[in-house]
Amino acid sequence: MRKKQISACLLLVCLLIGSIKPVYASREKKTLPSGTSYEEIGGRIEAYVKEHEETGAAMAVEVFDRNGEIYQNYFGYVDIENQMPAEKENVFEWGSATKTLVWISVMQLMEQGRIDLEADVRTYLPENFLTNLNYDTPVTMLNLMNHNGGFQEMLTDLFVEDSKNVLSLGEQLKLHEPEQVYEPGTVTAYSNWGVGLAAYIVEFITGQSFDEYAREHIFEKLGMEHTAIRPDLSDNEWVKEKRKELMCYSANGKPMGNCFYCISLYPAGMCTSTLEDFSLFARSLIPEEGESCPLFEKEETLSEMLSATSYYGDTDIPLNCHGFWTQEFGVSVMGHGGNTAGCSSNLIFDPKSGVGVVVMTNQQNETIFNYDMLELVFGSFEDSELAGYNKQVPKGFFRSARTILKGPLSVYSMGFYVMEESDLEDFWVYDDSQGVEKIVSSYGDTLKLSPAQYLPVIVLPLLAAAGAIYALSTCLAGGCIVSPLLRFRKKKQGIPLEKNPFDGWNYAACGLILLWLVNLGVIAVRISTYAPSTHYIWQFALSAVMGILMLTMAGSMVFHLKKMKQPVRRKVKYAITVFFLFVFLVVSLYWNMYQFWAV
Repeated sequence: MRKKQISACLLLVCLLIGSIKPVYASREKKTLPSGTSYEEIGGRIEAYVKEHEETGAAMAVEVFDRNGEIYQNYFGYVDIENQMPAEKENVFEWGSATKTLVWISVMQLMEQGRIDLEADVRTYLPENFLTNLNYDTPVTMLNLMNHNGGFQEMLTDLFVEDSKNVLSLGEQLKLHEPEQVYEPGTVTAYSNWGVGLAAYIVEFITGQSFDEYAREHIFEKLGMEHTAIRPDLSDNEWVKEKRKELMCYSANGKPMGNCFYCISLYPAGMCTSTLEDFSLFARSLIPEEGESCPLFEKEETLSEMLSATSYYGDTDIPLNCHGFWTQEFGVSVMGHGGNTAGCSSNLIFDPKSGVGVVVMTNQQNETIFNYDMLELVFGSFEDSELAGYNKQVPKGFFRSARTILKGPLSVYSMGFYVMEESDLEDFWVYDDSQGVEKIVSSYGDTLKLSPAQYLPVIVLPLLAAAGAIYALSTCLAGGCIVSPLLRFRKKKQGIPLEKNPFDGWNYAACGLILLWLVNLGVIAVRISTYAPSTHYIWQFALSAVMGILMLTMAGSMVFHLKKMKQPVRRKVKYAITVFFLFVFLVVSLYWNMYQFWAV
């Protein structure tokens, strides 16, 4: 009888073990979209970080699915010089991932019936708030979400070093309203200003500042206690103090100091938090099966938000989903990356598998961990169904639609490139369905340039470079070396010195060209170091004055060339100077460098 009881107990134990074993085995086999198992992903990320530690600083990462955290870790140092390791209490800047807070807010108001995504945004703004609209087609909230409202880039006062110089969101939008250079809906041109406008609409509808709205309707709902968004981070003193510990580094690991700037259009990129708060927000977008998103009252609102609002050209492949960009790895994912003056981040997830990743670094424009490493989770684009979509490289010159075409900073539009075979490694679609030839890719279009657009960009800088060399050599060799030596020799030999007023004109004209170039160089340095616009607006006024002087000097010499009794050699020299004066005058006019009032 006792043996039978023992046998029965053993049988029960075996049955229990048998019932547990398949569950454990199934968990063992659970894999990410890349094919890597849940258990292996930590080791693979750690090996990847080890491989790239020479150029890295601090990196925080979490991989998760609908059920919660799969892997979380912190690597490197938030302060390499003082050997302060990255840990849970450290904060990083979200950068443009902050924009998703704006789109969540808009969808909340849409859910409440307080905003129509397809209505003209002027419906929700003070009268005559927008003054630079150049098309009859109205700008809608969907245009702002899709970044196809037609606005050119806005760089002025985007980063502000002293928080005392930060204006209210409405004041900043009005002061630096960009020109509308594309018809709404035709070109995707990434726009921080457009996102700021959407956030201001949230303010105007609710009567709350955006930081107050985000705290009440997002941070508090999700329990995000270590998050700040106000330009000076004063809405969370703990975050503000922790941010002071964070040193910043370039993409290749060179130190950049503390590198803290207030972002004037703060809803477009100022949010700062711990990795855990960043993850809380990300995980709310892919709730557990049977659960609803805590940010919305209706379950269908999340589904609508994650549905496509723009596509890759005339295909049915989603490009943007109410402000969330899609990207192609081994699978299609969506989310938003971000960069600030000293941090980079990424928040992406696969809505089908429910797997997501958040990454935060203290490196400017960092891509190794924020993008390349994510192949470990989502697989390589080479394995995607869309990998063979593009087989031919388009010919011609291309320029990003995210540029400045009007105003004194339009020189920013000089850059363009020719597509190469390596571009086939990324997903994009060539499209001309709307009368504009362009490459459609995540985060914005790249436009094909006509000869009338690219020839001046090639010819004028080359001529300006030649003019710079000519002016410098004239002033150095002629004015500083040759002429003094000749005068010295003649004086020594007792030969009377001849005064040629036209030589004085020539040196003055060449000096004016060099002064123009120095002025432009100083402007470039001040903009690249995020100096306040008040520090360089006057320089565009100076550029306008120098343009008038160039025209006057060139005109006077053209008048005198016909009458002057000078050797042909000298006349040719003066004619060359006149030519280069006109070159720099054309450059100033072509890139609107005289429009100091439009900075």
